[in-house]
Amino acid sequence: FCGSDRFVAINSDNYYPAPELGQLVALPGCGALGFDPEALVSKGNIAADRVSAYAVMTREAGKLAQIIEKPDPKTLASLGEVLVSMNCWLFDASIFTAISQIDKSARGEYEIVDAVRQAISDGNPFDVVPVHSACLDLSNRGDIASVAAALESHEVRL
Repeated sequence: FCGSDRFVAINSDNYYPAPELGQLVALPGCGALGFDPEALVSKGNIAADRVSAYAVMTREAGKLAQIIEKPDPKTLASLGEVLVSMNCWLFDASIFTAISQIDKSARGEYEIVDAVRQAISDGNPFDVVPVHSACLDLSNRGDIASVAAALESHEVRL
């Protein structure tokens, strides 16, 4: 469906910051937004104890080096500086080749993180745009009030 075009894949229950989305689509190849864990808490609606429920990324020279799903505290401490993945990706057609090479996870699903790891292994690097602002999370009903309050001052343009 995308041919040779690049495309952005996001979680529909997150509100991503527009300036950083602009930086993502300006990248020359594949990429992802990587969120500062402290900013997710201090500027967004994600409680500190929920941050550990997300995948984390490490970088080398601006490129994605590792992505670890829900690391335990010991693993997280061993990684040093990390960014949080809120599943905002810029892909090209190479991701489809990567997907065709992975197996289903223990949950019986094809996992995007596994496909990204495979793409990197195949020689397709991912740039990471570091984000020091909020990503509003609307994962459950309890998030509605905080997201509504955060967006209250935003102008709606249709």
